[in-house]
Amino acid sequence: MKNLLVMTVCLITSMSFADSVEKSVFEAIKNGDVEEVKRMATTKENLAARDVHGRTPLMNAAEQGNLQMATVLAEAGADINAKDKKGFTAIEILESMLRRIHLNTPENKQKRIEQMRREGFSEEVIRKDIQMIENSVPSLQKSADDVRKLQGVLDYLKQVKEAKDKADGGREKPSAGSSSNRVEGATH
Repeated sequence: MKNLLVMTVCLITSMSFADSVEKSVFEAIKNGDVEEVKRMATTKENLAARDVHGRTPLMNAAEQGNLQMATVLAEAGADINAKDKKGFTAIEILESMLRRIHLNTPENKQKRIEQMRREGFSEEVIRKDIQMIENSVPSLQKSADDVRKLQGVLDYLKQVKEAKDKADGGREKPSAGSSSNRVEGATH
């Protein structure tokens, strides 16, 4: 009984420590505190921390369009091939975000409506399709500057991945916690 109590206390303590590490690295990223992230990026635990969606600090920095933060994390050894709970890497998350931002512009919505009308879709189906695009991620209403930042991070991460793949002889190694059960068409 005493051993069970000691094991329970140790487990709770280690879980609390993991939660506090995770929260602090993600909080530093959210707050744009580059110096704190540099300090924290010296430990593998912080580089490999996961949020509730299974996303790493690198993925969070990338989603914010913060090139400086993504660079700090990548140079510190963050796993560029790490996958979130849905099986997506930071590069794939950014590519998806940029596609949805592009679809959500007024010009592209109008083009989609016109294309769907030419293809014979009913007005009800068209309305639902456009509504789905608009509601896919409402926070994707980004300024042109935000889009440039996201694209800059994406370009940088692609360069890092290409260099890593070249150094690894072109072999992509599975990352810890990666999932091969990707759902086609899933959104982030």
